[in-house]
Amino acid sequence: MHNLLLGSNLAQDNKLIRSLIENARRGNNTAFEQLFQINVDFVYALSLRLTADQTLAQDYTKKIFVEAWKNLASIREGVTFASWLTGFTVYYFLSEWHAKRIRDKNDRESVNWLFDYKLDVLIASLPVEERVAVILHDMKKYSMEETADLLGSGIENARTLLRNAHRKLILSL
Repeated sequence: MHNLLLGSNLAQDNKLIRSLIENARRGNNTAFEQLFQINVDFVYALSLRLTADQTLAQDYTKKIFVEAWKNLASIREGVTFASWLTGFTVYYFLSEWHAKRIRDKNDRESVNWLFDYKLDVLIASLPVEERVAVILHDMKKYSMEETADLLGSGIENARTLLRNAHRKLILSL
């Protein structure tokens, strides 16, 4: 069920998802629990790709859903729940990463968990900004402008990050 509802590129959410969102906005905990069940694997997978850390991804997934519950009113009309949740997850990760960078100048994260696929391992080994650029632009199909905006940088810097990441990935294959 997870992949059927979230994995497709629907221009709009189906009636079930829209109904669950509206009921959850009105305080229906059961509706939000269903949204959670439908989307938890997706958020965890995205968090794992962003953090490259299984434990941290589990922690982020929990926190993201707590914050999503508080921010359901911010879902704009015409934006799918999956898109909103993707942006919300990436924003949460970037907020945490920027806070960590302020606390700790060492922004290279180690890979603590071996992924099943070589590409995931290689992506996880990239510096954080390059990794985020690859995930947003190449994997989640965000435009270069959207990628730059989420990174908090200019378009040219985002392009440079993406080029550098691509070069590293190609050389590692």
